[in-house]
Amino acid sequence: MGRLVNYLKEDNEINKPRFYFIHHMSPHWPYITNTDCSYKNFPGNRNYDGYKSAYMCTIKKIQETINFLDKFDSNSTVIFQSDHNWPMSINKQERKMIFNLIKVNSNCKIEKNINLHNVNVLRLVLSCMTGNSPKYTNN
Repeated sequence: MGRLVNYLKEDNEINKPRFYFIHHMSPHWPYITNTDCSYKNFPGNRNYDGYKSAYMCTIKKIQETINFLDKFDSNSTVIFQSDHNWPMSINKQERKMIFNLIKVNSNCKIEKNINLHNVNVLRLVLSCMTGNSPKYTNN
């Protein structure tokens, strides 16, 4: 995320639509960041404290990135989404819950009663881009 912000700072002009896809691996194992994003090694792939520290660092990086993008291109569409939940989930239902942060421009409306899983978020974004009403799935 930091590299995207640095790249965009170098080119301060938005003169055409852009798409960026970032596959960020935190808070996956190995857990090597403290909550303040400084280096700290947490041994073992089922280390709750390591996961928590990496998660909090990731939230901090997301906040910094979204704040920059809001100033850089306030009308942009930005999606932060996890592909799955953490491996230390208590049960199957908890494992299905994912992180979503969605920022769409003012012309696009998000319905509060829709399950915005990966597929429905994609449908929302594409409908916003094309000016159509989203057709959500029920699952």
